[in-house]
Amino acid sequence: AGGAFYRAELADAAKTARFVARDVVWVCEGTTCTAGRGTSRPLMMCAALAKKAGRVASFTVDGKPLEDADLARCNGEG
Repeated sequence: AGGAFYRAELADAAKTARFVARDVVWVCEGTTCTAGRGTSRPLMMCAALAKKAGRVASFTVDGKPLEDADLARCNGEG
């Protein structure tokens, strides 16, 4: 069963459809971005995505959502 290990919903549509952040390739369509598994902690992956693509509204790792406090830190609010 392939598919995305990381899935994020952005607050606004991604400006770039495909880019690398934290050594994984992210593919975005509208506000949804997905990527295969990386080696960094989920919070680091989320923060790298936020830096490249903008505010992250939700972030899931292997189907499990990032905690609200970590999501705030991901967006530089913590």
